[in-house]
Amino acid sequence: MTVRDYFENAYKIDQRINSKIERIQAYESLATNISSTISGMPGSGNKNIHKMENLLVKVADLQNEVQEELEQLIDMKVEITHLINKLENREQQLILEQRYLCMKTWEQIAVDFGYNARHIRRLRDEAIDFLEITKKSIYKIPT
Repeated sequence: MTVRDYFENAYKIDQRINSKIERIQAYESLATNISSTISGMPGSGNKNIHKMENLLVKVADLQNEVQEELEQLIDMKVEITHLINKLENREQQLILEQRYLCMKTWEQIAVDFGYNARHIRRLRDEAIDFLEITKKSIYKIPT
C-alpha cells in the first residue's frame, strides 16, 4: 500500500464513521417517534414494539461498528502523524495535517492558506512523493 493510499483510507474511514453517526441519530429519532406512538395508543401496540426493538438493535450494531472504526482510525492517525513529522517542509506538514488529521476538504485548506485547491493538492503530491521515496521498513503502513 502506498503512503497516499494509506492517508486516503484514513480520510474515507472518517467519512464512513460520520455517515454511520448520522444514521444512528436518524434511527434514534425514529425510535423516539415510535415510543411516543406506543405510549399514546390504546390497545395493542405489539407491532410498534417490534419496530422499536429492531431499531434499537440497528442502533447498537452501528454503535459497535463506529467504535471499531474509531479505534482503527486513531491508530492510523498516530502513524500518519509520525509520517508527517518526517517532512522538512512545514507548509506541507500543515497541509497533510489539515487534510488527514483534521479531515478538512481541499477547498477548506485552500481558503485557510490563501491558495487554490489545485496548488494545495500539488503541494500534497510533493509531500507524498517525498514520503514514498524515503519510506523505510519502520513505517507501519501495510504493503
